[in-house]
Amino acid sequence: MNFDIEKYKFTAQAFQYAEDITSGEIASCWQVMASCKRFKRDLEDERFYFDFDKAERALRLIQKFPHIKGPLANKPMVFEGWQLFIYANAFGFIWKHTGYRRFTKIFVLCSRKNGKTALSSGLGLYMMTLDREEGAEVYSLASKKDQARIVFDSAREQSSRSEKFLKKTGLKVYRHHIEHPKTASVYKPLASDSNSLDGLGPSCVIFDEVHSFKDRNLYGVMETAVGARTQPFLWAISTSGFDTTGICYELQVDLEKVLKREYDDESQFGMVYTIDPDDDFRDKSCWIKANPNLGVSLTEEYIQGMVDKAVRQPGNKNNVLTKHFNVWCNASENLFDMIKFDKCADTTLDIKDFYNERAYVGIDLASKVDLTCFFYIFKRDDIYYFFERSYLPEDAIENGANQSYGSWVEEGHLIKTPGEAINYDQLEGDFVESSRKIKINDSHFDPWSATQFAQNMSKKNIDMTEFRMTTANVSEPLKMLDALIRERKVRHNGSPLLRWCFSNVVSKEDHNGNIYFRKTHEKFKIDLVVAATMALAGWIGEEQNESVYETRGIRVL
Repeated sequence: MNFDIEKYKFTAQAFQYAEDITSGEIASCWQVMASCKRFKRDLEDERFYFDFDKAERALRLIQKFPHIKGPLANKPMVFEGWQLFIYANAFGFIWKHTGYRRFTKIFVLCSRKNGKTALSSGLGLYMMTLDREEGAEVYSLASKKDQARIVFDSAREQSSRSEKFLKKTGLKVYRHHIEHPKTASVYKPLASDSNSLDGLGPSCVIFDEVHSFKDRNLYGVMETAVGARTQPFLWAISTSGFDTTGICYELQVDLEKVLKREYDDESQFGMVYTIDPDDDFRDKSCWIKANPNLGVSLTEEYIQGMVDKAVRQPGNKNNVLTKHFNVWCNASENLFDMIKFDKCADTTLDIKDFYNERAYVGIDLASKVDLTCFFYIFKRDDIYYFFERSYLPEDAIENGANQSYGSWVEEGHLIKTPGEAINYDQLEGDFVESSRKIKINDSHFDPWSATQFAQNMSKKNIDMTEFRMTTANVSEPLKMLDALIRERKVRHNGSPLLRWCFSNVVSKEDHNGNIYFRKTHEKFKIDLVVAATMALAGWIGEEQNESVYETRGIRVL
């Protein structure tokens, strides 16, 4: 696309960044590469156009605000290519049929020390005073008021140090809010523990460190509240975290589906800076993927220190991967390597392709009000294929602590049963039906909660084996499960429910070296891992040709 580079010098740098990414000049993860390729495609899309004047205006004016800390304090901000690219997308693309900005939802996932606050603080001031919106309402939002004030206080200090800006706009800067009397606009920090978020009509909401939001309600309230505005911004920025059931992970997954072109959402733009699944975080060449400001606001020496700490102290590895490479891990030391687990995903897998093949099944019925599942493991050559059917009562979905249950039902990863408790008749019917399509070698169940179910299935000539949850029974298949994942001898369909359960498992080892699964918190479920372990025990037994598998009826391990 030809344009006046001198006139649009900042926009030109944004275009160059996209070119450097797509050409491989700058190393990037697949998400950033996909975002830049999307940008190039969108320039040719007839539904919208790129307004160079609006993009350049925002880039030029926002960078006039000063740095407030460090050696650059009081000097105008200078955005790097990646920051210019984000702003150019946000302000540049315009719908042809309305003349309004195309993007209303912006999501940026970026590691610590990469200038997230600097990226967002000037935005609030611009949206309140320079976006030509009458009665603008700008809010800096976080899970706690102190966190919400970080971006707000930075903006407040920036405006206080910009005498020319204050004089020209007539801005009034106070301790807890900023006013623009000329347009009756306001900028405030808010948090989930604020007295009330009802009745707001925001034009711009800056969500800071979204990974710490306990549920999606805070985001959802604002998502609904901006409906009266013609071109609002929901601007969410964060590092990754430890809870894959929260709104931050949901926003990332949703963006990734758009980038993969699984579905269209032309109102959504984002950049996810992380390392790729095949990257070794110890390799310096991949650090720039998760740290776009490497060499600017943070040094290689700093990252090297974090990496050395992770290698030297394995207990810190997950924290380093999460906060400095944006890899979603569990806060504790996981039993399973989730990077390798993700490499085993194959979203094209379909259990129908395994009909009439042999499988072992693990059955975890849990309680009548909790997660319940059937776990099927097939084997082709040396590869184990995982499939599961998971159930949860609608009452637990609507009132449960996991805000992702509802979306998992919609996506087909979780089956909702009516009422307050699991309907065992439905489970029995589903399992009998599956036994007609799959050659079930054996079904392992925990007698603590599934004895009646097993008796009913045994009457229908389905082989059932008691699997008591002892360390002696669990240790070998659990160790094998870990080894198969590390060796990439597992294939699963990438279910987020499955991933969540695997990410929640930590192990406890006894003095004999035996391990047993534990979960990091009561609200974090591991039921699918329990069922997988029981199913895998069937294949271990077959390979070892143990006599316990040579009898029929309900058997006991």
